Amino acid sequence: MYIKSLEYWDSIAEWQLTLLKLDNPLTLLVGDSGVGKTQILRALLNLKKIANGVTLNGIKWAIEFNADNEYWYRWEGEFDNLISQDLFKFGDDDDDKNSQLPKISYEKLILNNKEILSRNKTDITFEGNQTVQLLRHQSVLHLLKEEEKIYHAN
Repeated sequence: MYIKSLEYWDSIAEWQLTLLKLDNPLTLLVGDSGVGKTQILRALLNLKKIANGVTLNGIKWAIEFNADNEYWYRWEGEFDNLISQDLFKFGDDDDDKNSQLPKISYEKLILNNKEILSRNKTDITFEGNQTVQLLRHQSVLHLLKEEEKIYHAN
């Protein structure tokens, strides 16, 4: 995988990575201690978690990458920022747990400069067609991972 650019905001940790462009498929992060090398790696790991269905509070992202020579993607999204003492105090009911998780308020996937997936707080559109409602606390990238055009992004 070749990452072309990355933007990342973590409102809980109050950390932001403004546009980082990577012009070469082989990139080495070099710098003094404390300048953010590890934070960049954590951001990438968090995006991997989101793509695998994990919910992360207060995260916003935009990443451009190449899955192979044929598939160029831009994936953007944002989780709600829940600032609540009770965020992780759940009952025994899974539906209750899901209702208390941060929800994705916005998500978009662009493949080879064509938008194939768009999500807002009420609707999800895949290849121009509105889908049924899906879990709002998981990325559509995860929920539709078996679709061929999304499969390569995972």
